[in-house]
Amino acid sequence: MRLSAAIPYLACGALTAGAFALLVAPPAPATASVAEPTHPATAHAPDVHVLLADFHEDEQPSRVVASLAATLTRTARGARLHVTASALGPRVVPPPGFEGVAGSNEIAARELRTLRVGDRCAVLVRRGDVVVGVGRVHGGRSAPIPIRRLDADGTVRERAGPAETGPVETVFTADVPDGGEATVEVSLDGHVRVRAICRVVRDEVRIVSLCGVSAHTAPVGAP
Repeated sequence: MRLSAAIPYLACGALTAGAFALLVAPPAPATASVAEPTHPATAHAPDVHVLLADFHEDEQPSRVVASLAATLTRTARGARLHVTASALGPRVVPPPGFEGVAGSNEIAARELRTLRVGDRCAVLVRRGDVVVGVGRVHGGRSAPIPIRRLDADGTVRERAGPAETGPVETVFTADVPDGGEATVEVSLDGHVRVRAICRVVRDEVRIVSLCGVSAHTAPVGAP
């Protein structure tokens, strides 16, 4: 896919203290708010729309522990939504401690690997209070998580961690019907943790908002 516009970020979402263990605490009610982004946040062509968001932990001060990337692409009967949750990203903050390297979070990577275990994770498409579709959970790409090491001579080096090619992403997909707005929700253990509101009509394919559901952050929409 080629997009001529730059793809920006919006700070949004939340995670638990254990990183993506965020997915186990029930969400608090949130109201939508539109932020003035300080960095790029969306990119779109007539039949494609992309929205990126930060994912924050629940603890205060809240840190970015993972990233969300959503792509909505028009299809014959509506649109297909792909949401990728990743433990890597330019704004991701590592866990506390000497070994962590900016741009990655090893705890989040470990949590993401558990999302396809059993029936814990569900992806539902809603129009109002009615479920109109069911999505899927997929394994994402594998990549090394860098760590910092102190050599015997006192030199600090960054290198790949023990699981050099472990999965660092999980992907959620869902078909969004034509004819207006629909909400795609990703739940873990019965609690909604990621929500995307999509608008698909004859002349528009758009992700209205993308956010992790938390006690601290309300959804942020595309400008």
